[in-house]
Amino acid sequence: MQCVKCGRELDEGTLFCPVCGEKVPGSSPGNDAPLYQTEVKGLLKSGRLIVYGDRTEFVVSKVQKMVFPYESLAALKKGLDRINFIMEDGKTESCAVNRKDLHKAFFTIEQASRPYIERRGSQLQSEGIRYSFPSSPSGLGGMLSSSGILNILDDRSEFITSSGKNEIISYEDVKNIRLSAMGTLEYIFYDGTRKSFAVGKEIRDDVVSFLQTALLPYIKERKERLLSQGIYFSFLNGQGFSRREVNLYADHLECRSESGQEDRVAYGDIRAVSVSDGTLETALTDGTAKTFFIDRDAQSDVLAFLKEAIAPYVEKRTKGFDLCFGAKERLEINGERGVFHIIRQGGREISGEYDLKDIVKAEVSETKASQNIVGALLASRSADSSGKNTEDKITDVTLLLTVCSEQDTEELPVCLGSFVFGVSRSSAEYGRCEMELTGFFAYMEEHYPECLLIQPVPEEETELPLKPAGEPEPALPAPEESGAQAADSEGQRGADAAAGNREKERFGTLLRGISDFVERCDTPMTIAIQGDGEAGSGGFLRVVYHGLEEKWKENVLCLYAQQLFRNGGWVCLP
Repeated sequence: MQCVKCGRELDEGTLFCPVCGEKVPGSSPGNDAPLYQTEVKGLLKSGRLIVYGDRTEFVVSKVQKMVFPYESLAALKKGLDRINFIMEDGKTESCAVNRKDLHKAFFTIEQASRPYIERRGSQLQSEGIRYSFPSSPSGLGGMLSSSGILNILDDRSEFITSSGKNEIISYEDVKNIRLSAMGTLEYIFYDGTRKSFAVGKEIRDDVVSFLQTALLPYIKERKERLLSQGIYFSFLNGQGFSRREVNLYADHLECRSESGQEDRVAYGDIRAVSVSDGTLETALTDGTAKTFFIDRDAQSDVLAFLKEAIAPYVEKRTKGFDLCFGAKERLEINGERGVFHIIRQGGREISGEYDLKDIVKAEVSETKASQNIVGALLASRSADSSGKNTEDKITDVTLLLTVCSEQDTEELPVCLGSFVFGVSRSSAEYGRCEMELTGFFAYMEEHYPECLLIQPVPEEETELPLKPAGEPEPALPAPEESGAQAADSEGQRGADAAAGNREKERFGTLLRGISDFVERCDTPMTIAIQGDGEAGSGGFLRVVYHGLEEKWKENVLCLYAQQLFRNGGWVCLP
């Protein structure tokens, strides 16, 4: 069959020529009486709009017109100064209308084309198409024109573009369906890619609900297929060349890159797991962490699975470690099993287990502030007018354990205290380190006496014996002085008196601190007071002794240094 006007070959049942718009002779006449007509005047196109029962015509001249048949119409859309005809092949054709006539023209065309659109819907239903609507792959639902038709079926979705390209979306490849923040329909695939399509507000919820139900059999089938391989969860992490496939098994997880490189993490090496903003983080016992991107819809299920999977390993690794020594880094002991491990990095790293009986030596080392650049600067600032440091500053206190097993000998450092700006030995921070060391050494002496325990040895000091209370100081003869010398001596005595008052005030503060500590500390406890010869003879030790004697009376015992035996720098009672 040919068009009588242009001679184009026409398909059987065609009502109008798609080229010239001429009505095909012998076709259904329809209703040739116009339902509505109006003059259209525009800058680019002017003519006459005529609405019939089976078509809409836009007549430009006696020999030129545009025909919009309802038979192949999929949907209508209203623009600002035009009416858009979305055809079933995905093409969009526009017909100009004056703004003042737009509403009436659109209403008339909608009423006339409704039987044709409903008949087309029935035909689509018979073909298994549940929904069919104009859309665009960009997801810009507010655009006045669409670039294709999206057909949704029970097992797939088809997007027919205006160029005639037909894109198939198989539900076997779709992991999830959801509405994006822009209100577009979003397909999320197992390979990490996504596709979005615009969808009208009036059918948006129905379409999403249908698709989510249609996906269930395919998701179930895929999960059963993965379980047959021992995989409980599988998801892709990253995009492009950095994309990796993550599979969760019963006792480990595997991460495989596109190049085939594998990264295997046993659940026994995972200390803790957490999720945040679509990121799964696994904290390992060696202090490192591995992170994976994960879909937010699955992150709660994956987190619950991993927590349950690592729970036996966490319990085995931490149960029974009730005895703890150290503050910055902790040495935890399981007395029942006779093993210990070390907690580092604020709890982020847990070392392996070691036998306590394999510790052959425990040595304490200290780092003075003067041994590094920061400490040297601080020491120079704290130096007195004579150029001597008033007191040593300690920046690090470390317990070095030598563990000798049948396989190997290993040295394990445990940092008990780290002080950036240095602390004195009389400070509370240093005192806490000494308390932890005292407790650990006492435990080792009681349970593993064969272990060699070495503490830092203070430098040898020349000290005069502390005189017992009540014994008078020996009087020294005063030299004869001239008048000028007497005046100078009087001024010097005044300066010495002021300095003595400041020294007494400083001693009083230290004495109160020691007294308060003695009241609340756990016993038995040893307090070491270290200083130069002047501090030991006529200064601090004497004040400490008399201060404690006033409060503790007969509980204070004074021993002369000459009465004790020194062995390698240590004072040992007979």
